Amino acid sequence: MQSLRALVQRFSTNRVSGVAVKLGVRRPFSVRNLFNIAPPPPRPIPPIPPNLPGISKLSLFNCQIERHTIFAWVREVRPIPGPWGLIQSIPTQFNESGQCPFDDNGILADSSAILTRNGEGGGFVCTDGSFYQVSIVDPDSPTCEGRNNPDILNCVVESQPSVFKFDRGGDEATVMLENGRLSPAPV
Repeated sequence: MQSLRALVQRFSTNRVSGVAVKLGVRRPFSVRNLFNIAPPPPRPIPPIPPNLPGISKLSLFNCQIERHTIFAWVREVRPIPGPWGLIQSIPTQFNESGQCPFDDNGILADSSAILTRNGEGGGFVCTDGSFYQVSIVDPDSPTCEGRNNPDILNCVVESQPSVFKFDRGGDEATVMLENGRLSPAPV
């Protein structure tokens, strides 16, 4: 970093992009270009199932068999596709007896809010009638190499894309991640 700072000062500009121009680079430039690391292409938006019922809240339990902390990412896919946003990090919810999602006293653990009306519980603030894709990332997965990015398929835990329709009048849904898929949670 010190040598980059010295290079910037040498060319008497305080912007890295200014250095790029003075060095003859005529396209948009970032520090990422110095290391020749391209970001992964964005994942395509999955098809939205017809007649998808709307939900007013989505909560998640982490019962991933590897017992890693997972990260829940959300993006709007319709009507206007949006960027991914990191919503929650959720540690494993296995107890010492190997039960999930239960605490050590056998009581159902707390789920984490993912999609909500007003962002309660740290969830993503949703708009009535919009569709959202949820992606679960495990940076500790052996093929992920510590990256927390929903566009890197080796880091995505669920085997099928998960799309939800938000409906303020709909039911609340709680799912759990297990065996690479989101399934109904125990009640």
